[in-house]
Amino acid sequence: MFSGAFIAGSVEQLSQIARATSTLYSATTVCINYRLAPEHAFPTAVHDAIDSVIWVSEHATEPLLNSNPALGFVLGGASSGGNLAAVLSRYFQAAERRLKYPITGQWRGVANLMTPDSVPAEYVPYFQSLTQNANAPILNAQALASGSLALRDDPASELRFPVNSKTRVEEQPRTYIQVCGMDPLRDDGLIYDEMLRVAGVQTRAVTDIVVGLGWLLGKEVTREEVEKVL
Repeated sequence: MFSGAFIAGSVEQLSQIARATSTLYSATTVCINYRLAPEHAFPTAVHDAIDSVIWVSEHATEPLLNSNPALGFVLGGASSGGNLAAVLSRYFQAAERRLKYPITGQWRGVANLMTPDSVPAEYVPYFQSLTQNANAPILNAQALASGSLALRDDPASELRFPVNSKTRVEEQPRTYIQVCGMDPLRDDGLIYDEMLRVAGVQTRAVTDIVVGLGWLLGKEVTREEVEKVL
């Protein structure tokens, strides 16, 4: 699912990654679209994503998708798309919302997963990146606040942040998390990774030590870095 803070971006944004994934792993990939704020306020985007994931699960083995989700059903996204992946992974844990084929893995790239008010108490001392990187390039504290205002969100809703969910963390699927050192959202990913690990969930967290949203800053990516991610 694409990035853009729920106010920008398009379904074509991750098409190259989708094609590469299909080629490398002989996998069926689906780029999910969702409507944007401010025209479509919270939780419109979440419900769009929920409907799409349900459709994919129900039609996965039909000729159009021609997939075998029993081998793996991975949900992922970057930034706002990563938030959606995290929220939906918890959402579909509830017994009354179980998918035809369960989610077996997830990718969360530089995602907003909590607020200062929703950080679990034991992790509050480690939630520092929002202030440390308040003036970071590209994405900063002011941009986050403006995006939240445009989205007209509800920070306490389980549809906004996965930490608000009442489902069991230990039942989460294997998770791959990407964070950036200069990103205000860095500690969202690191703290959530630790929450999953403590609960016994298999995780892998990768940190870009120096930059924030590196690809927007024109960072050159080496073959070694690509291999590390894959």
